[in-house]
Amino acid sequence: FKSEIVGQMIADSECKEAYAYFMRHLVLSGNTVGNTECPTHLEQGMVVPAIWLTDEDPGFISALKDFQEIFPGESTGFRCHWHLGKDVNKHIACIHEDHSKVHTLWESALYKTTEPGFEEAFTLLLVAVEPFESVHDYFKNTLYPSRLRWAAYARVPFRTLKSNASGRVEGQNGIIAALCNRKTKLSDMIRCTHEYVV
Repeated sequence: FKSEIVGQMIADSECKEAYAYFMRHLVLSGNTVGNTECPTHLEQGMVVPAIWLTDEDPGFISALKDFQEIFPGESTGFRCHWHLGKDVNKHIACIHEDHSKVHTLWESALYKTTEPGFEEAFTLLLVAVEPFESVHDYFKNTLYPSRLRWAAYARVPFRTLKSNASGRVEGQNGIIAALCNRKTKLSDMIRCTHEYVV
């Protein structure tokens, strides 16, 4: 399978309103095919993305909650494993001697495909980081409560095509960032995007 980018937005901030605007227009444009008139508002029965793969941006999470109220049970959000890995590495950087052991235990828990397997592996991770109060607190009180957004076992019922990271989009964002800055005209940004990205 090859992924295709079907929408991209350049926004001046990563706020709830910007994400809501993007989600709304992505869904509306995806529901124009076969319609005599372009839909103007979101309503149940529309085709919507089953999965949103994202970093854990608070604005996006808030916009997604509102989106899920319109389309209950039809759309879910998963955390990108690449972004999550960066966050985990930042939090376990203070562990020097057992760093590789903790990282291995973390990845073992992350990729378990059953809930009992995950719970067992995550318990072993918590035991290993117990001497490190801030790390233990991070895993137990920050990551564990949100496990359904990142643990592999929670993704089993969904057709993710084994896509766990937003790497392709991040690569394109890197190209755009290298070509553009705050002084770049919108017309030049569009030209650069089409020339180097599309």
